[in-house]
Amino acid sequence: MKNTIFSNPSGLDDQSYNYSTAYDMALLMAYAMENPVFRQITNTSKYRFTTSNGKCYLLYNKHKLITGYDYVIGGKTGYTVKAHRTLVTYATKNDMDLIVVTFDCSDDWNVHMKLFDYGFDNYKMKTVFKRQVIKTDGKYLYTPYIDENIIIPLKSNEEIDIKVFLLKNVTKEDEVLGKVIIYINNQQIYSKDVMKYL
Repeated sequence: MKNTIFSNPSGLDDQSYNYSTAYDMALLMAYAMENPVFRQITNTSKYRFTTSNGKCYLLYNKHKLITGYDYVIGGKTGYTVKAHRTLVTYATKNDMDLIVVTFDCSDDWNVHMKLFDYGFDNYKMKTVFKRQVIKTDGKYLYTPYIDENIIIPLKSNEEIDIKVFLLKNVTKEDEVLGKVIIYINNQQIYSKDVMKYL
């Protein structure tokens, strides 16, 4: 999250200085969804609990797409006077996870559904580089390898270019030996560390 500053823990407007981007909010949601407790909370449409003094409360999730769109499993609504409406939504279908983020969008529920429909209809997860030892000319001091398959969403007509870069000056203490970089139309879309085979 290179373009985000929160000067208070809530992000709410006051005398503090808070700003972010849609991309950074998507990164934050992707990270948060790796936490099983957060994942369960954000996927809960309603929750009833009783306090120690006997008061009963029923809470409702304000994110309408949790129950209004089949593949949504989490999200966060938001509003401040400065930012207006904000919405982050996480959906998954056919092993593909998508995140939609909108700021100051009056029709955000419909926009999110349309963007998910577009993503799920036009992209499929494809293995573009398999877990493997990377062959070298025999002069490289260490054995480089990719520790897991690289699987990314692609359109059916998209062609990718894969380049492997190995560092020249590595020591026995180094674990990362380089990178595999995936390009579409000369634009980098993904990168993964090349590791030292132990």
